[in-house]
Amino acid sequence: MTGQQSPRPRRRQAIKGAGVIGAATFLLVGGVVIGWQALSDRPSEPVTAVQTGENPSLEALAAAAVSGGPGKDGIPSVDRPRFVQARDADFLADDEPVFGLEYRGEVRA
Repeated sequence: MTGQQSPRPRRRQAIKGAGVIGAATFLLVGGVVIGWQALSDRPSEPVTAVQTGENPSLEALAAAAVSGGPGKDGIPSVDRPRFVQARDADFLADDEPVFGLEYRGEVRA
């Protein structure tokens, strides 16, 4: 050799290049797989248990339940709930469903 650098890449450079290409491919394929799973898990039509004006059955509500949401302890507890009179609940429309509870003669929704 005459002291000039050969036109072929050195082994170390080739390994670095292969590593970069491999990592980029891994990230790209992983992103495609995760995106595909996210899209395929979505229902094609919105799931509705009850149509407006119908009286739902417990079976219809249970059938419409889907898994998901936050994990264990992902929703903080409601330690001191504040209640309002039905006439003051301006954040609800008249036809919106609510869950009701009667306990010791007291009714809440």
